[in-house]
Amino acid sequence: MNKAYDKRRQTITIFITIFLFWLLLSGLYTPFMLLLGIISSLGITLIITKMNIIEQDNSIQNLRIDQLLKYSIWLMREIILSNLRRAYPKKNPEELNKIINLMWNNYGRFFAEFMFIKNFRLGKLSEKIEIEGKEILEDIKINNRQVVFISGHFSRKKYICRNQIKKGIGGLKKLIELKRNNLSTALMIDQRVSEGILSNFFNKKALTTTIPAQLVKRFNIPIVPVYIERTEGITFKISISPPINFSENSTIQSITDELNLILEKMIIRKPEQWIWSHNRWK
Repeated sequence: MNKAYDKRRQTITIFITIFLFWLLLSGLYTPFMLLLGIISSLGITLIITKMNIIEQDNSIQNLRIDQLLKYSIWLMREIILSNLRRAYPKKNPEELNKIINLMWNNYGRFFAEFMFIKNFRLGKLSEKIEIEGKEILEDIKINNRQVVFISGHFSRKKYICRNQIKKGIGGLKKLIELKRNNLSTALMIDQRVSEGILSNFFNKKALTTTIPAQLVKRFNIPIVPVYIERTEGITFKISISPPINFSENSTIQSITDELNLILEKMIIRKPEQWIWSHNRWK
């Protein structure tokens, strides 16, 4: 009986260990990605149990869940502080802690509001959204202009686009197909990527996606920055910036650098509404 109990406890500990490290290293915290993380962690845990690794390695019996959670929380906080110090080298610890506390408050609201996304998209809660730059959107629509909307992971980023495209080559092919059909697309440009180019982001080189720049060069279309912020409670403001037209002489590097600079300015406006736990510079 005790042996069976120990094995169950060890299995649960292994699952929590794998999932927490996935959480810390991935920087992906949307509900859908969290679900995928849980599923993949369960799969790895199942493989480990089938291989009898738990029984072969008694050292795992000494691993306590409370210690693991304490270490994981400490590690995440260190990542957040490291990122904030890079962006705000002159801020004191008290100011940085205030940003962190507000960030977690905003993130908690994000999960609590997730079930209402459909209502926002259907316009049932339109009175909760203020749009600055409606005339820009109207001009794009009336003239059937093709643009690339860019933004980051701020507050309710999912208001920007109803249909999402997967990452990778398949996603890029889909984007090109949409462009050929004269449709606009929205891209989040603040995530860490395994493929891309090094571009300055808060004064340090970070691998950055080149997809917006590639679309600009290939289809000669403008970029439209979009910023979403929580103003109060469940009220949001979406700011649409004027289209940016790049010259034919602009390179992939120069376009990507300028977009990162735009993203920096968005983050600085309300730093607590960006997810600093994402290890962007790894």
